[in-house]
Amino acid sequence: MLGLTPLVSRPVAAFYPDDMHIPAFRAQLGDRFSTEAVEWVVKGLDESDYLPGQLRPEWHFDSANDAAAICDRWSKGPKALLDASALAAVDAFRRVPGKPDDPAQITKKREEALRAYGQYLHAIQDFYAHTNWIELHVAAGQRPDLAPIGDGCDASTLQSLAPGLRSGYFDADTPPDFCGPRTAARPPVTSGSTICHGPPNAKTIAALLAHARNALPALSWLPASGSTAVMSKDLVEKEQALAQGSTLRPNAMLAKDVQNEWHGNQTFSLPDGTTMKYYDEAVRLATLATPETFPVFQRWVVAKLTTDVPDRDPECLFRVLIMGGDPACPKRVGPGGHYQGDVPIADEQVAARITYPPGFYKSLHDLHVDLQLDATTNSVLGGSLSYEAFLDDPPTARRHVYTLSTAESVGPFVVLPGGILGRIAFRGETINYYPDGGDSGSSEHGDFFLYASDQAGRVVLCADDDSLETQAKDLETQRQECVARAFIELQPVQTAA
Repeated sequence: MLGLTPLVSRPVAAFYPDDMHIPAFRAQLGDRFSTEAVEWVVKGLDESDYLPGQLRPEWHFDSANDAAAICDRWSKGPKALLDASALAAVDAFRRVPGKPDDPAQITKKREEALRAYGQYLHAIQDFYAHTNWIELHVAAGQRPDLAPIGDGCDASTLQSLAPGLRSGYFDADTPPDFCGPRTAARPPVTSGSTICHGPPNAKTIAALLAHARNALPALSWLPASGSTAVMSKDLVEKEQALAQGSTLRPNAMLAKDVQNEWHGNQTFSLPDGTTMKYYDEAVRLATLATPETFPVFQRWVVAKLTTDVPDRDPECLFRVLIMGGDPACPKRVGPGGHYQGDVPIADEQVAARITYPPGFYKSLHDLHVDLQLDATTNSVLGGSLSYEAFLDDPPTARRHVYTLSTAESVGPFVVLPGGILGRIAFRGETINYYPDGGDSGSSEHGDFFLYASDQAGRVVLCADDDSLETQAKDLETQRQECVARAFIELQPVQTAA
């Protein structure tokens, strides 16, 4: 039998999710999310096109008569969905005092957050098929670029970029031509025709039948739906006859959702003479817009996590949101950027702090340290350390010249209540000079601790004292002792504007 499809199996007024919305997301952003998270986003993309999603014009930029109305749709739709996503993320990771994390609650709220993101993404994608953004640029002899609607909406900006911007009318509770609402005057356009979203089709009827019949008096001719009703051959024939008898012309519609029907099937010429279908151009822009939504989503969620979950690292929590993993995410307090320190001449007391055992060197000359720190991962990106170490009193001293040109983290850095403790390995060359003029060269490395204060903002280095580990001191004690015997304090390097 023709069309034996569940009543809510297809959407009403948008790109069909499995035709564009979902493939664009999977191709453009699928690798940013875990397998489980991808399916949650897909669920959000999909459910926007089912009831009650079809009764939310703000989720599709529908029924907006001008740029101001477009931005009203943005505030009530995409912005509200971003807010909902961020709030769900907070609910997932906010700790209840005295209670451990609840894995079931975290999973539930992660799903809510990512479904809301999928709904937000769906709305941004729909903008290009539901408005005359493309038509206005084509009329001006231009190929349209993305509209500035990802993380905000300014009506004056939209109006300046596309004078006369509007979207097609769509309401599930309308006459069969889907240009409503029935009780309000239809907005006139210069041609005297009516701009509508588009005609009904079999997929439209399937979704509408799932809606309460008392809200759809205009569709009283349809058979009662019931919870198990399906689309019959007779129903499809009724729909086809209805569409064929519509007085609407394709150019009186804005919907470009369907590839080979109505306005989506119409063509236009690009400035270079290439012929394009309106559907294909809407798909192109929606696909380009898809990856642009991710950084907006990330900024929105991270900002909310920063203020509402202050005891955990927001960027780490965002990664857990989209990828799963351990939500402990201790607050990262380390500095980031470029740090340097210089000590022209250090006496025996300071020199003793750069090596273990203490007292090995009498003095240091020309000590220089350069570090590149990554605040996101609390790790070392690179750096160098160099100095001349004198074992005896100059000028007849034995001396070692250290040129350690590579710095790297050794093991994980530990975030503590007072700051960060982590080991850095400096690797490079050491040349030994002797009073008789002889010298020898060898490859050496030295281990040092890095301490980053979260209060004073200091970055200091201290020698790697093996006793720290052998005596099994707690990490906070190790951090405090490192600060006490630091041989150099580094300062941030100001980057020229």
